[in-house]
Amino acid sequence: IKSIFFVYVGITLTSIALYVLYGMSTFDAINHALTTIATGGFSTHDESFAFFNSTPLLFISSFIMILGSIPFILIAQSNFKNPFIIFKDEQVKLFLIILLVIIVALYFLAGSYIEGDIFSKYGHIAFNTISIISGTGFVSDNFENWGNYASILFLFLMFIGGCAGSTTSGLKIFRFKILFLSLSNHLNKLLRPHGIFTYKFNGKTIPENTFDSVMSFFFIFIITFVLAALLLSFSGLDFITCISASASAVANIGPGLGDIIGPNGNYSPLSDYSKIILTLTMLLGRLEILTLIIFFLPRFWKS
Repeated sequence: IKSIFFVYVGITLTSIALYVLYGMSTFDAINHALTTIATGGFSTHDESFAFFNSTPLLFISSFIMILGSIPFILIAQSNFKNPFIIFKDEQVKLFLIILLVIIVALYFLAGSYIEGDIFSKYGHIAFNTISIISGTGFVSDNFENWGNYASILFLFLMFIGGCAGSTTSGLKIFRFKILFLSLSNHLNKLLRPHGIFTYKFNGKTIPENTFDSVMSFFFIFIITFVLAALLLSFSGLDFITCISASASAVANIGPGLGDIIGPNGNYSPLSDYSKIILTLTMLLGRLEILTLIIFFLPRFWKS
């Protein structure tokens, strides 16, 4: 715990120094450093990071958000003798690969919609991609203007999240890994019904009940997302707003899609009814749903 605490404080202080060095005021630097490493996303300006109009700040913040998306215990265990222990974790490798593929793909697909040189374009793409997938919620540009495929991609990114053991939200990378292993296990059993198959994650054999647990979580997560979107539709909101608001709330992201809650909007125009629905949805998402459901089961209190 001490190691994690000192790592957290060290990254935060380094972030403050870098932010000040590249043009932020001390007040802005402290606030943004705290909300970046914690992947919280609150900014001191309505325009979020677009206010600063600085490519170096985008790259600095992107790197800090990546650190916030990695298990802090791995960062704490890193040292000069074993500097690459982080990359031995399967979920970290998968997370970084996903980021790299999406950022490069978006550059070729959406680069023409973004102003500036190659560094500025990569800065905006990397920053917004990492911000959404990690659940931080900062924005530096209106990614809805990057083409229809960009909006769909960012909607999907809202569900992914970072690594287990980090400050990120969403479904988490390791659950997607387990889900695909579960699918592989099911297909193998269909092909060879009497076969016995074992799967490993970070060198450890995955118990059968882990597959069941992950599948249950996915099911409850999707049901919560659909139900919240349905309830929001009763308030008269359009389809895109309902879907993206529900996804953003259950995954604890922040910005959604559309004219109301998109990158250039906010949630203030929503009705009190919609805000109550989103508040409950955020609570479910932050407590990872199953915990809160068990809390309200009569059997929990009887035992």
